[in-house]
Amino acid sequence: MAKDVIVVELSTADKRIARTVTANTTAAAESATAAATSAANAATSETNAATSATSAATSASSASTSLATMETTLSTAITTATNTATTAATAAAQSATEAAQSAALALGAEAEAWSATTTYNYPDVVAYTDGYAYRCIGTAVLGDIPPDSANWVRAAWVANDFFDIDEDGDLMPALSPTYSADFELDEDGDIMPKE
Repeated sequence: MAKDVIVVELSTADKRIARTVTANTTAAAESATAAATSAANAATSETNAATSATSAATSASSASTSLATMETTLSTAITTATNTATTAATAAAQSATEAAQSAALALGAEAEAWSATTTYNYPDVVAYTDGYAYRCIGTAVLGDIPPDSANWVRAAWVANDFFDIDEDGDLMPALSPTYSADFELDEDGDIMPKE
């Protein structure tokens, strides 16, 4: 009987060992499968990380190129706007100068000859014998010579206008002469050569 107990015990022990070995083998196989799955997942993660890094590098390169393009476009736009503004300002200044010259000539052409016996007030304009038109900036100004007085400011140059050409093309004295480099008015208002 002792033999039978030992055999039964051995047989029971063999079954336990076999179950333990089977369980351990199964667990080892599952662990190996899990390890292989983890390794595959890690490889996939590395591939995904590499793809993400490549995408990030491509995006950074695209962003850098876009930034460079934007900077170039902005620089060109600023340069164009500056050139356009400069050209417009130059044209405006030239137009203003021409307008001022035209206004001054028109003002001088319309001016009556200055008289020492006439009382002037702002904004009267006269033509003086030096060839300029003067605007009165005072009130009740009598006898002040325009170029020498603080009551007058020079407004325009007046062209030689002592003579006109009539409808027949003949030279004749102007109705209201104001300035000439070669002629002047005497005390009677007659045209005389300058001495």
